[in-house]
Amino acid sequence: MKTLAERIQDAENNLITTKDALTEATTALEAAPDDDEALVQVEELTVQVNAQTKMLGTLQNVEKALATRARPVGTAPDARGVQAPNYAPTLALHSKLKPGGELIWKHAVAELVAYTQRMPVMEVIKQRYSDDERVAHTYMAAKMMAIEKTAINPAMTTVPAWAGALVREDTRGFIESLVMTSVAAGLAPSTVSLDFDGFGGIKIPVEDPLPATPTEPAWVGEGGAIPLTAFSFGSQTINPYKLAAISTMSREIVDRSNPSIEQIIQNSLRKAYSKVLDQALITSTITAIANVRPAALTNGIAALVPGAGAPDANVRADIYKLLAALTAAGLGQRPVLMVNNLDLLGARMLVNAMGEFVFRDELANGTLLSIPVVASGHVPKGTVIMADGAYVATAFGAIDFNVSDVATVTEANADATPPTQADDGTGAAGVAGVVPVNAGIGVAGASAGGAAAAGYSARSLWQTYSLGIRMVAVTSWAKLNAQAVQWMQNVIWA
Repeated sequence: MKTLAERIQDAENNLITTKDALTEATTALEAAPDDDEALVQVEELTVQVNAQTKMLGTLQNVEKALATRARPVGTAPDARGVQAPNYAPTLALHSKLKPGGELIWKHAVAELVAYTQRMPVMEVIKQRYSDDERVAHTYMAAKMMAIEKTAINPAMTTVPAWAGALVREDTRGFIESLVMTSVAAGLAPSTVSLDFDGFGGIKIPVEDPLPATPTEPAWVGEGGAIPLTAFSFGSQTINPYKLAAISTMSREIVDRSNPSIEQIIQNSLRKAYSKVLDQALITSTITAIANVRPAALTNGIAALVPGAGAPDANVRADIYKLLAALTAAGLGQRPVLMVNNLDLLGARMLVNAMGEFVFRDELANGTLLSIPVVASGHVPKGTVIMADGAYVATAFGAIDFNVSDVATVTEANADATPPTQADDGTGAAGVAGVVPVNAGIGVAGASAGGAAAAGYSARSLWQTYSLGIRMVAVTSWAKLNAQAVQWMQNVIWA
């Protein structure tokens, strides 16, 4: 006897086959509207599709019910407690949100399944996530938030007020899920956190540095006029940039890997997003490119010289020097250290003359010399960065996913080796990992005659029975003070 999972798989395969047959029959009927036999076939296949869809939904509901009953002893049931669309946000509601962008990935999977099974996204959400009404509400809220605010959108009773808040919270959950590997994710909670909320850019008021000997506020005698302060404020504009990628896969992979496709999408895109994000954030040679990407936090800042003595003395001396540089610029309000995993391990293993670990106990609490530490393999070994989070702004927008099986994609990446999308805007290979405005369309490296360069090809997803999933993540950061980040390389901490 077949298992429930096998029956679900068979039902999905049968539904796909019947839908494909219905598509062909419908095409034939359109070509010959008077063909009674074609009309009967379309009607019969339509009845089969409806019946198979209902059967598949029943099997999936049974699977969910069994999974609910099979929770380990001691695990609380996943009660949502959300009864009405206008339910106000509460601590209890928000506590139901799992870390790691749970809703983001469910939205992505719903779009993928909907596309492959030729179903409305909301119908897929109803079938797969009927026990969690947040998925439906936040999916609609995310789509509304993605609309550029060129006009005032009408209020929608189907999108409760808390849904938009949960979309933003889930985006933060996604960023927090990268903390174990991403320095950007670890730094973000200590920075000025922003939300574009559909706007093209955000202006942040920034206080200009005080003079060496400020004269205001002044001591004022009786009847004396209170002087105007010499304080002045400028502004820093945080522009949205997009970090985007397209992944292709065969339909067979999608059809036969359900329900593990959700984990596959999470793992592959999360790791890629994390690595590219960090490289742009901390690589000192990364410069700003107008309308494409922000400069690295360390760009334009000369590296400080690290200590050359005993490792434990170097740790103290290096951190002191970094903090002193911030202090000299009138900063240091909320310092955060970013280090490589191995350098942090080296500091953790240091012992004094008595054989006692010098920093191990403190590092167990996530600090070093009372300064919060973010460790990541993406920070180059030997590099230590200190940022004043009070003067660094970060912004991460909701992640948008789209699926297609009819698009044609140019199979060229952005590694700057032709054929490449990373051109310089003139058709020549440009900077790796960067596609300038209106560039990459022609694919750099094609010969003058128009023939594709070696290794370049265009793939029709429809012709190769494949799928493409596109991820676009609005991402940005900026220093609110030019000296808000200090760094050094070649440290000796072990």
